[in-house]
Amino acid sequence: MEQRRGAPVPYSAKPPVPPVHLSKIPTMKKIFKWIIPALASCLFLWGFVHACTYDSMTHLNDGELEWITNSQVGEFIYFKSNDGEFDTVQITWIIIENTLDPIKWSAFNTSFGGDYIAYAGVAFNIRGKHEYIEITKWKGGTIGFSLPVKNRRLENVPLNPVSLQVDGTTINDVMIFDGFHYDTIDQDDASRIISYAWSKKYGLVQYTLADGTVFNRIELNDDNLKKTRWFPLNS
Repeated sequence: MEQRRGAPVPYSAKPPVPPVHLSKIPTMKKIFKWIIPALASCLFLWGFVHACTYDSMTHLNDGELEWITNSQVGEFIYFKSNDGEFDTVQITWIIIENTLDPIKWSAFNTSFGGDYIAYAGVAFNIRGKHEYIEITKWKGGTIGFSLPVKNRRLENVPLNPVSLQVDGTTINDVMIFDGFHYDTIDQDDASRIISYAWSKKYGLVQYTLADGTVFNRIELNDDNLKKTRWFPLNS
């Protein structure tokens, strides 16, 4: 008999599900063969990240870097003492270690227990000696300065700018590094520098000798002298 259009289709039994062979079930050996390399890769990645990245990092912002970047390598700065003596200071080099890259590409700056401590510094020749001032940003955001004064180095001096009158100009962003009270001054130390005044805007603006002689920076308001600041004063 011909089946009518739209009539129900006679039920037919589903084909039987073939049995699962035991050989196709993953064994513990096969599972470990897959999972052990995966775990090893995860451990390697964790070890790489832990060993090759800093635990914490500090960073100097643009305003903090101005304490160092106010100078340029090769620049000559001119001073005059209260006795009328002239002196010349030269900026010799500047270093800035202030990366945001968390990868330890080298062993540099890893001596703080895995922390990256940002710092910047400027070196200068003054009275026949090579000196160096540095600003460091420690964990927690604390700013500290380091500078050699007299026969020792002042370390981690906290940021505390004051106002100072120099060459007829009032400067309101000056850090004073004073080593006068650290040691007894004898006659052999009379010409040793015992105090520096460093401005955020101008850099070194004043220094004082052990005999009381004060040298002030002199080109702050002298346009003619500013034009020759890149050359020795006696050239």
